[in-house]
Amino acid sequence: KVCTDYTSYGKLSYIAAEENIILKDTVFTENVEVTCLCDDIAFGRLRAKMAEITAGKCKIELLENSYYQVES
Repeated sequence: KVCTDYTSYGKLSYIAAEENIILKDTVFTENVEVTCLCDDIAFGRLRAKMAEITAGKCKIELLENSYYQVES
């Protein structure tokens, strides 16, 4: 789960598309909370890129490991 501000949400969407990360659920409050589905490698890249883009201000939390079907 990624919690970030509205400005960084657009950047998160771009990174997700670039890294083939699925944005499963998005909740808009005073911040934006996005539940993502990705593999371990993409998770590491997402964490690094979002930390860089937001100067460490976003919160990224690993909720659980699960399986999901990928269409080829």
